[in-house]
Amino acid sequence: MSGEPRAEVTKRNVQAFYDLMFTQCKPAEAIDRYAGATYIQHNPHVGDGKQAFIDYFERMAAEYPGKRVDFVRCSERCPTHATRLHGAAAIPPQGPRCCSRSG
Repeated sequence: MSGEPRAEVTKRNVQAFYDLMFTQCKPAEAIDRYAGATYIQHNPHVGDGKQAFIDYFERMAAEYPGKRVDFVRCSERCPTHATRLHGAAAIPPQGPRCCSRSG
């Protein structure tokens, strides 16, 4: 780290992870680049583990082309992270719930 506060680095990494897996539709690359040895998913509709995550978001990429994520708020005060996102307009308001999002 180049003297940059750890919280800012974490915040930037969280945003890069979401952008890569959701907007750029590259969940395998996002997991490879940003996830640790074990991945535990908070969404009850997605299984735990890296492959379950990749499978789910590859399916979303096919079902919702053009989806994107816009950050409303990203707080580094949480030990892991807390994000508030606007989901893609292409995804119906009732689902899928892959992250905390408004809309």
